Amino acid sequence: MVVLSVCLKGEFENIDSVSVNSQICCNTRCQCGAVRQNVWINANEEVDVPNSRGKANIVIKCTACERRSTISNLTFIKGMYKSSEGHVHIIATAECRSCTIDSFSLDDTPFSFHFEEREIEMDNDDGCFFGFDDVTGNPTSVTETSVVIETFRERNLL
Repeated sequence: MVVLSVCLKGEFENIDSVSVNSQICCNTRCQCGAVRQNVWINANEEVDVPNSRGKANIVIKCTACERRSTISNLTFIKGMYKSSEGHVHIIATAECRSCTIDSFSLDDTPFSFHFEEREIEMDNDDGCFFGFDDVTGNPTSVTETSVVIETFRERNLL
């Protein structure tokens, strides 16, 4: 099992944290190398894993090798930390069996942005987000965005 963290990197102006409500849109890669595009994973949904007692957020059957892959324990994290390369926000973590999250869609995933405990509405312009804080009168933005997917072998390393 591999534990992945999906991180949003960028320049954050007047934004304290970023969150995702319940689902993400991503591409997954099977161990055989086949990529499945536009996979929606909902943290609030659990399905039974065939031939197992376990549950997962999603079970994916590869069209190339017919292997079943699972993504489970999808957890969304609200918060932010600053790395040496700039601000990085961990959006979500998940446990993956027989697959990995290959890429993550900034355009399709619904984000919520927060400043001083208030949610700020922002428009998505090709992966960059722009808005305005009505309370302070300040512009808000997230620019120079990129997604980094980090891999861990155990959940306690996060």
